[in-house]
Amino acid sequence: MKTIEIQCESKLNLPIGELNDFQGELKDLSVDRYLELKKSILELGFSEPVSVWNNDDKWWILNGHQRLRALRTMQAEGYEIPEIPVSVIQAKTIKEAKKKVLAMTSQYGEMTYQGLFNFQIGADLSVQDLDMFHFADVDLDKYKEEFFTDPTADESVDPLKLNSEFLLVVKLPNEKIQADLFTRLSGEGFECKIMS
Repeated sequence: MKTIEIQCESKLNLPIGELNDFQGELKDLSVDRYLELKKSILELGFSEPVSVWNNDDKWWILNGHQRLRALRTMQAEGYEIPEIPVSVIQAKTIKEAKKKVLAMTSQYGEMTYQGLFNFQIGADLSVQDLDMFHFADVDLDKYKEEFFTDPTADESVDPLKLNSEFLLVVKLPNEKIQADLFTRLSGEGFECKIMS
């Protein structure tokens, strides 16, 4: 039997059978999204505690529904699911607990194409490494087309071997920091210019 690897720690771990759904039909998990999530769990392990609320001696899931839904499906497929790390959230009423669900599922920051590109390149992630993820703000097909397709060759480009020139302007607080950064970046093979 294959066991799901737990890659996080918590003061409290609970069996998956003691965790009760609280969101109802607030979100759906399509088959495609389940397969992406399953791939992520298998590759990266279960990496973040589930947020729970204890009410009437029952543990209610406030955040982590889709991951637990995926784990339950994987359990039915023959995977062994260890006890789940949880973080306990305080709420006085069901209304307050449901408001906290909405706060936890809200996405206040927006991911940008350029931000994802910079993050990806900075972590040496390939385009294929992104295939297991789903981002509400970024259409990955459009992202790949915009950043990793050579329009003249009509083929994908490895992001780590891009020949494009990028311009980075950095405003620094003093000349010493400027000189140190210039020396370091020049020493690493970057073409640098100091502007006043």
